[in-house]
Amino acid sequence: MRTGHYPERVLADQIYQTRENRNYCKAHGIRISSPKLGRPGVNTKTNKKQEYQDNRDRIEVERTFSLSKRCYGMDCIVTKLKET
Repeated sequence: MRTGHYPERVLADQIYQTRENRNYCKAHGIRISSPKLGRPGVNTKTNKKQEYQDNRDRIEVERTFSLSKRCYGMDCIVTKLKET
């Protein structure tokens, strides 16, 4: 929280959709924009336009990581923890 407030949303892959992360974001008013867990309910309303925009933004972030790995050799960086 360097800027004095929490972000409006977090662009995350489904692997980061743990209960702990979802509860933390809900408690701080942060919207997690990633694929939902489980089966969709019968009466659930979804904002398709917002989901589409979030998906586009998430793809842009993933593309940047891929470019960094391929073009700048970031996939060659190997690090270890002190304990290992």
